[in-house]
Amino acid sequence: MSTPEPRTETAERDESRHDTRDDARPASEAPRPAHDEARADERPAMNRDGVPLARVRRAPRIMPFLLTGAVIGALAGLFVSLDGGDGGNYTASSSTGYLVVLFGALGTLLGGLAFVVADRRS
Repeated sequence: MSTPEPRTETAERDESRHDTRDDARPASEAPRPAHDEARADERPAMNRDGVPLARVRRAPRIMPFLLTGAVIGALAGLFVSLDGGDGGNYTASSSTGYLVVLFGALGTLLGGLAFVVADRRS
């Protein structure tokens, strides 16, 4: 039997830095938070090589909503200007341009609102 070496101050300081609690485990053995267990079914599927497959984002894109709203609004402005009466002091083309831009902007705004509603539902 060999006799243990006497402890030095530096060895005691080094030991005091380490966590000596019974429940201290390496990071690989640490318990998982509860939210990880709840999301176990949401983990991505793996292919044959063990590489995770990409997830498909099912959220709508904003540009189609805005462009559709702008086109529908511009067409509505065009129809209102063609059906409208006298433009007052403005020429027919300038009043048509104003209404197309105004209704196009309003349509873009409504398209953005439709996007927000669709995004919240997805």
